[in-house]
Amino acid sequence: LGRERGTKNQDEVNSENAQLKEAMLNMDTEFTTFQESSKTVAAEKEQLKEGLLNMDTDLMALQESSKTFAAEKERLKKSLDAVVSENDMLKSSMIEVISTENTHLEKLKKLETKKEKSTDCDSALIPLL
Repeated sequence: LGRERGTKNQDEVNSENAQLKEAMLNMDTEFTTFQESSKTVAAEKEQLKEGLLNMDTDLMALQESSKTFAAEKERLKKSLDAVVSENDMLKSSMIEVISTENTHLEKLKKLETKKEKSTDCDSALIPLL
């Protein structure tokens, strides 16, 4: 009876040992998986850091481009304002030229009218001479 009990105990101990060994193997496997996952996470973290650095660089470049664009826009606006101003001056000059031309045309018409009258007078006087 004592021997049977000892045998049962030994069988139970062997069974428990086998279960413990299996549990330890499972833990080793899980630990290895965890280590690999940690390495993957670390690599992904580095990629994200690099991506963020690239985004920062891109953002700085965009900000610089934006400043350049704003400066170019301002330069073009000043140029356009100068062209508009010059155009307005040319319009004013053209108006003056047209006005002067009209005045000269009116004087010319008056002179032609006087000349016609003078020619008429001359024509009338020639027979008298």
